[in-house]
Amino acid sequence: MNPDALAFISRAPALVLTGVLVCIIALAAFIVLFRQVRRQQEEVDHLERRISTLWHETDAQQAGEDGDRTDAAPVDVRPRAGISASERAAYDTLWPLAWELHDRIGTFLRAIDHHEPISDPRLAARHAALDLRRETNRLRPFIDADIDHLLHQLLDAEVKAHLAACQFLDNRDARAREGSENSSRWQWQEHHEQEAVELMNQLVAGIRKRVL
Repeated sequence: MNPDALAFISRAPALVLTGVLVCIIALAAFIVLFRQVRRQQEEVDHLERRISTLWHETDAQQAGEDGDRTDAAPVDVRPRAGISASERAAYDTLWPLAWELHDRIGTFLRAIDHHEPISDPRLAARHAALDLRRETNRLRPFIDADIDHLLHQLLDAEVKAHLAACQFLDNRDARAREGSENSSRWQWQEHHEQEAVELMNQLVAGIRKRVL
């Protein structure tokens, strides 16, 4: 018999034993890995159940607090803590524009009263009204309905004051010749110094109620 064949036959049991050991080691490693994966999955499932339970408890607690606030103040059933970042950002944009409009209209009216140049203040007041109207319409989906109503009322009052002042300027010479009463002056004072001031105060209170 070939010596190489005899040598292979003599080594065969050792090779078989080595192969069996390798298989056993591989199987053991697979079992250990499987158990670790399964244990980790169980831990993940447990954490997910715990998180879900915590969310339910939080929702229940929030609902209870909302109910308490509703009983205490039925006029405002909307939770202040529920204001969205979009609504808060909308007020950050709109309030400066509302104040700028009120200030620009006032500057324009004072220029008329003091017989100062009115071309620039008149144009600035008009642009301020357009800016507020544009941004109010753009951000309307993100603001409270009451705030939206106040902003449009403010715009209406300030625009009426601006128009009354422009009418006063257009007819000033004719009124001076006729000696007639300056009714336009009373109109702009009523719209700007009374109606608009009251709306600004309501707007401040409304925004504070929403964001604080």
